[in-house]
Amino acid sequence: MTNEITAWMNAAGNRRLTPEQTESLLDRLQLLEEGSPKYRRTVNRICEGNLLLVAKTVQVILRGRASIHWGDPCTADLLQVGYFGLEDAVRRFDSSRNCKLSTIAVQWIRQRVNRWINSRHNAVYIPENTLRAAFDMKSGKPVNKRAPRNIDLIKQAIAVLHLSSLDMTISDGDSLTTLAELIPAPSDDEKPTPMETRLLSLYEVMTKAKIDKITQELMITYARKGRIDSAARSLGLPPGCAGKMIKSAIKKCRKHVR
Repeated sequence: MTNEITAWMNAAGNRRLTPEQTESLLDRLQLLEEGSPKYRRTVNRICEGNLLLVAKTVQVILRGRASIHWGDPCTADLLQVGYFGLEDAVRRFDSSRNCKLSTIAVQWIRQRVNRWINSRHNAVYIPENTLRAAFDMKSGKPVNKRAPRNIDLIKQAIAVLHLSSLDMTISDGDSLTTLAELIPAPSDDEKPTPMETRLLSLYEVMTKAKIDKITQELMITYARKGRIDSAARSLGLPPGCAGKMIKSAIKKCRKHVR
């Protein structure tokens, strides 16, 4: 964990506000003139007191992503972006709706963070409404009314968000390897191979090596999630057992690679 993240978490704990204190400051904010020094100080104090909400929201977002993990260099940027989302929620908070700040703030934080990730880490740009619909559909939530009516478009967005990486480094016990090394190498004059075709090639190699179906799915899931423990949990396997299964499968597959 970088120094920036550690400093953020320390500040979050030291400046933390209780729900009652947050509500009191929000009520005071409603009486202040927007843009005045007292207004800005109150907004800053509310945001400082809810930094843990930003951190928890960012952690939840990163759990479902293979390319970024909590503690990566960009985590500090995500926390800062999430802070701006929290600030938006505080400035727009309406106490007459009888809704907690945390409920509204999570939506603003997620919107800001997902937009930042979408613009920098996704292979293809996905419009904000399509991106939100993809996350909702993936989690089993009802798709928002503002989402595109073309369900195929949303499914394509989900596919882009879960592009497999065959460059994930895996330890086989003796050295480091990647899934890309377990499939036949393309010739120099061959055009770029689509990801789905490469995945089929990997499945063929694992089948020839007589790798059981569960281990095959584990290896592909690991490529998608980027963490053995996350891949193991999604398949209901113990992380320690999953690591051994992958190492054994790699050694068997290497014998069938040309």
